[in-house]
Amino acid sequence: MYLSLLNTLQSLMANLALTAEQQWMYALAAAIAFAGGALGAGIAIAFTGSAAISAAVEDPKTKVWGLIITALGEAIAIYAFVMAYMILMMGG
Repeated sequence: MYLSLLNTLQSLMANLALTAEQQWMYALAAAIAFAGGALGAGIAIAFTGSAAISAAVEDPKTKVWGLIITALGEAIAIYAFVMAYMILMMGG
């Protein structure tokens, strides 16, 4: 029983094999997803970082809040990396 199930799974996996062109498209999609997320994170960090420094100069108590908000911009890059990884894993 297990051997027939294993043979069935192997035949299904052989039918799901991607061509080189399809693998290239998945790699390109992952690269675009990560590049877009990294660009967005860079812009977010640039704006929030400069605003946090300006606010910290005026009131030192806002320094921690500025760091927290800047760290939220960093999370965008992590999400982009996760999405790119998921796209690559979909492509096999």
